[in-house]
Amino acid sequence: MKHGVRRWSVVVLIIGVAFVLGFVGFSKLLAESDQPRNFGDAIYLTVQLFSLESGFVDGPINTQLQIARFLAPLAAAYAIVQTVVVVFSLQVQRVWLRLFGGHVIVCGLGRKGVRLVEQLRQQRKRVVVIEPDEQNHDLRHCRGLGAIVLVGRADDPWTLRKASVHRASTLISVAGDDGVNIETAVRAHDLNRQRTDGSLCCVIHVSDPDLQGILKQHAIFARQDDPFELSLFNAFETASRVMLREPSVLARPREPDSKPPHVLVVGFGRMGEALISRLIRDWRIDYPRATGQLQVTIADLEAKQKEEAFRLRHPQLAKGASIQFVSTDVRSSSFASGESLVSRNDSSPIAAAYVCLDDDSIAALAALTMRRWLDDGVPIIVRMSEEAGLATLLQTTGNGGVITGVRAVGLLEIACSLESVLGGTREILAQAIHQGYIQDQTVLGMTASENPSMRPWHDLPADLKESNRAQADDIPNKLKAADCEMHLMASGQIEVMQFTDAEIEKLAEIEHQRFVDEREAAGWSYGEKKDLEKRTSPYLIPWTDERLPENIKDYDRNTVRRLPAILAKADYEIRRTKRKVAS
Repeated sequence: MKHGVRRWSVVVLIIGVAFVLGFVGFSKLLAESDQPRNFGDAIYLTVQLFSLESGFVDGPINTQLQIARFLAPLAAAYAIVQTVVVVFSLQVQRVWLRLFGGHVIVCGLGRKGVRLVEQLRQQRKRVVVIEPDEQNHDLRHCRGLGAIVLVGRADDPWTLRKASVHRASTLISVAGDDGVNIETAVRAHDLNRQRTDGSLCCVIHVSDPDLQGILKQHAIFARQDDPFELSLFNAFETASRVMLREPSVLARPREPDSKPPHVLVVGFGRMGEALISRLIRDWRIDYPRATGQLQVTIADLEAKQKEEAFRLRHPQLAKGASIQFVSTDVRSSSFASGESLVSRNDSSPIAAAYVCLDDDSIAALAALTMRRWLDDGVPIIVRMSEEAGLATLLQTTGNGGVITGVRAVGLLEIACSLESVLGGTREILAQAIHQGYIQDQTVLGMTASENPSMRPWHDLPADLKESNRAQADDIPNKLKAADCEMHLMASGQIEVMQFTDAEIEKLAEIEHQRFVDEREAAGWSYGEKKDLEKRTSPYLIPWTDERLPENIKDYDRNTVRRLPAILAKADYEIRRTKRKVAS
């Protein structure tokens, strides 16, 4: 887009220079003429220069006019050619889409949609944008990026046909209305029923967790013979997973009789509700036998009204934790002192605080205020629109600075990345596997400075991300070897099963061999010492080889032990299949 704007800016500048030179030249020429002429004549003759109609004049021609009568038509011709190229290129792209397809359709140009178009174009993907508001200022931005823009409703079959949805590889619907996104998926499914060349990957944003649960139970998710793959994503749920991974207090090893931690959540909109739901579900999974309930304090301006709605919508979640709703304004003096929140539960001090307010400036104010009355060791995680501006300010640390220990999570960067949107369950599992690895290494006393692989997911090198994804892809293979299978649990409590010792040993061997195969495919080979440059490792040997250290085997065993919990956090339950009876 920058190159296009710069090119047209140069054209406009040349036209302007040609007009000025032409006007000056004609003014001088007319002044020397015997015939009476006025100011308008000079302008009229100058304008005609651009159509090659006034360049020829009698008598000597001054320098300004000489330059202008060549420069003006050249600039006009260049502008016409560029316009024709743009229009022709658009038509060529549309014909290409109809013939070859493979493009990505993005429906809805809110902040999420624009972010996705930018990432797709960076990857040189062909993109078609569908947006109903022809006044949306981002339409021009997307055209500048090289995307084809269609003004219309994404849930209209005619618009989808025009976008060649039957030839597209992916459709992403991120309109602000869940109903529009769902209807778009239904229409796209109908238009792809008879598809014979591949399938359409359809991803829609659904912000309502109850609606999301209902949709996950729909038959459209289970059909294997359908050239249509539907997946859902919720930017708020994705961001909540990231926010809950930031502080390590909830994932630290706990004594059996220790009191559950106390968590403070400020702001209970869609983001806050998603975080609370995820927090309670994960707590049940990680600590099924914990004595006492997880303590949660929710501070919101309309806490009482939202408390009633929450307990009606999520009765099981409401019973799964000790939840207190506190009505407060983060700009009030009572919040500034913290007395109404800190002193509410003397039995357990606040272990972590999460700010889920929609307004970035108010969220920053809340974080700065809490930093004054929360202990220095209490992490404060703030939801921000982007990881720039105020988010950068919040994460500035200093010696004794009031904003030390604050972490900002950018909703657009993390929740609306192509990895998160298109990765689906695979991405969730890969991130959970990596988080489990960090927890294991933390228990062993390792730090991120000693082990670079312990970095947060969004800072992890691409090859290590792919390694975790490959491990996630192998999960069905392991479950099959243990006569188990995974079932999606859209609602209700998930039972986290435990593998037997024999199963752990068998699956650990499978995981080790998967690791060996993956490393060898990447160019690694056996070596007595691990060498990153030479790509050698002493662990690329069979499981039964006596040279394989027991601590490496324990790492694979722990990976298998964590598998039921990892799947549970992705809303999947492991169930045993009926074993074949020996004849």
